[in-house]
Amino acid sequence: MKKSIIALAVAGALTAPMVAQADATLYGSLRVQIADADGSDLDIQDNTSRIGIKATSELFNGATAIAHFETYANTESGSFGTPDKGRLAYVGVTGDMGTVTVGRQWLPAYLWTVGKTDIMAAASTETTHSYATGGRQGNAAAYVSPNMSGLQLAVAVVARDAAGVDAGGDTTDDVDATHVAANYSMGGFGIALSTLQYKGTVDENINSIGVNYSADNFYVGLSAEDDEVNRNGADNIYVLAGSYTMDNTKLLASYTDFGDDAADVDGGKRFIAEVQQKLGKQAFVFANYIEANGDAEDAANAVDTFAVGYNVSF
Repeated sequence: MKKSIIALAVAGALTAPMVAQADATLYGSLRVQIADADGSDLDIQDNTSRIGIKATSELFNGATAIAHFETYANTESGSFGTPDKGRLAYVGVTGDMGTVTVGRQWLPAYLWTVGKTDIMAAASTETTHSYATGGRQGNAAAYVSPNMSGLQLAVAVVARDAAGVDAGGDTTDDVDATHVAANYSMGGFGIALSTLQYKGTVDENINSIGVNYSADNFYVGLSAEDDEVNRNGADNIYVLAGSYTMDNTKLLASYTDFGDDAADVDGGKRFIAEVQQKLGKQAFVFANYIEANGDAEDAANAVDTFAVGYNVSF
């Protein structure tokens, strides 16, 4: 209730007539970690904190209009955003026929495949996937089908007339990238396939698959990605990750094989172990350890790191 009141007050200061007819919710998560990485000084750092507003409004035809804005909230500088971009900013409509969204948004290329193994709380573990080309994209329009007996389909396009703020930029084609994905889930099992095809001057694809299984307090996921945009000629990156929850404690682990790069140099292996301890409904602490082998360190894919952190959401 408090969040809805605050969100309405904030949004109402900008567009009172519109929000007065919408259901808006303010949310956020402030995340701080202390990281000690080999070869670097001790660092008390922000851990991808964010703040956002979600809004819905009923349309005359029975569908629901949606709006979502989310930006970074940096605990080091005390500022919002980054120098050139935020996280999410889109509008759309959802109903019995599916969901259409336009603006800066997550693509199913991430959510349905490699996101299945991106489960750690520590920010330093996010090195296996390019968010800038295969994760959040601005200048994007997407359609996600309704759930059809466990099956969902998605299509998306990215079209920009200038470089923009995301990797890939303006490929000089009218449509800079096209995206098709499928996700099937049933009885705790899920599998998804995705292809994100960049056009024009880039003319490369990002193809990925994700498989997951969950039962009671156990979860395991496997992802494989062939990123020709950022790693053309390199092997796929494989990630195996899992977790087990016991009351307020969660144990997590993952293994990454970076494969060979385009010059057939071994990208190395990485193992991560993490424990999370809930302190309340919306607060937890964690300890995370990354063990990288010599090849991974030489390729700058990973480095031995110990981190502890504290996350508070609202």
